Amino acid sequence: MRVKAQGVVIVSRQNERVKAVRALQERKARQSTGCFLAEGIGLVGMAVQTGAAIDLVVVCEELCQSEFGLKVLGELEQREAPRIDVSVDVFGSITDDRSHGLLGVVRQHEITLKDIRAEGVWIALDAIQYPPNLGTILRTCDAIGARGVILMDASTDPFAPATVKASRGAIFTQQVVRCRLEEFARWKPASGFRVVGTSLEAKIAYTQGNYTSPVVLMMGSERYGLQEGHLAVCDELVKIPMLGRCDSLNVAVAASLVLYETIRAR
Repeated sequence: MRVKAQGVVIVSRQNERVKAVRALQERKARQSTGCFLAEGIGLVGMAVQTGAAIDLVVVCEELCQSEFGLKVLGELEQREAPRIDVSVDVFGSITDDRSHGLLGVVRQHEITLKDIRAEGVWIALDAIQYPPNLGTILRTCDAIGARGVILMDASTDPFAPATVKASRGAIFTQQVVRCRLEEFARWKPASGFRVVGTSLEAKIAYTQGNYTSPVVLMMGSERYGLQEGHLAVCDELVKIPMLGRCDSLNVAVAASLVLYETIRAR
């Protein structure tokens, strides 16, 4: 059945439930509620398909008229997902993605290092700062069948709107761990994983690395790369050759190159 706010379409931007949803654009609200926004039918559809915990659906029926959008709405109704209906103006006050008239409030899903099973491919990222880069890496992880992403130290929020959008739904297929380098270093010896890091000082190219599963690929921040503490926990270092004048690649591009090498190992 449909669940609407008092059985009516909300037309006020100051409605308390609307304000609570809009607040999830900010990290503080995401941290306090443990929820994040899935904006657009593609992301909401992926949330439904992967069984994500959807706390609320915000619908603008005037905008949500596509065949796929109506299909997703039907699946949400079967799940009896809580729903509010809003006007075009109110919907536009919550999200810039007004093309499909549908967004979801989804519970964040995180695990700890102790929850990781010794199998498959993971990528560990140090202090990655740019949300679209993280979203792109998540998308590549999904493409190559990786298990998830380990975010170390001051990394950007994996549930930020820009990250979620750039992931194209991979935020729902990939496991997420947040930890400090010190925690990772304590966990690694008994984890069963090999750790392969990237460094311009490495002796071998990334095409020659040993990516036999289970493996964690470790990559540094966009600005500094892997630091001494990170290099110390790596079992092997590989480099991506740079033949031009630039001294580094975008971290999402670099991650994609190395992640796809793991397919050959499997």
